[in-house]
Amino acid sequence: MAEVAKFWREEHGDVSVYYIATPLDEMTSQSLIDFMAEEIKSGRRKIVFHMRKVDFISTQGLGALVAITRMARERGGDLVICELSSPNWDILNEVQLLSVLNVTDTLDEALLKFK
Repeated sequence: MAEVAKFWREEHGDVSVYYIATPLDEMTSQSLIDFMAEEIKSGRRKIVFHMRKVDFISTQGLGALVAITRMARERGGDLVICELSSPNWDILNEVQLLSVLNVTDTLDEALLKFK
């Protein structure tokens, strides 16, 4: 399994915030899915992806976001995405994923989704 590059986790109470600083593409998407599957199995259900430093999301990256959201929701949790760049926000809007994924502008708004 490939290592998930350039991200780290911080705990905010019972919410796990993952700061992602790498493109979500063919090279990273499957390893992120695999890693997050283990995180979710270990009990992390309230998940935030802070994506300010993600400069590119491929179709595989979009698929990874949907897959991780589904995994979290199947176990009673959720994934909230925050701090998307304008181009990435536009991509999610174009492919109509803003109605499927939970997206906020700021980390504070993302954390409030779990209150």
